[in-house]
Amino acid sequence: MAIDLQGRLAALGIQLPAYTPPTASYEPWIEISGQLLLSGHVSILPGIEHRGRLGETLSLDEGKRAAQVCAMGLLSRMNAALRGSWDGFDRLVRLNVFVASASDFSL
Repeated sequence: MAIDLQGRLAALGIQLPAYTPPTASYEPWIEISGQLLLSGHVSILPGIEHRGRLGETLSLDEGKRAAQVCAMGLLSRMNAALRGSWDGFDRLVRLNVFVASASDFSL
């Protein structure tokens, strides 16, 4: 089943940011046996940057925005890796998320 990522995002009023290749020396993705593996991503897009610890230097709302920026960056990277065609994308196998937070932070 083909996924219309651009259409689904547009319906939500979200525009996928342009992919920006990394400036450091690492591979942003690799495809192995039909599986796409993405490298880690931080909450930085051109003109937007979130740094700090949740509950220490970032509020909960800022943390939510940081997570959205990170997710959009990953979708942009994945879109670039798939050359804009999500026809062969079937499922997400694994997603790891790490959040830097103050030691006493809780919801």
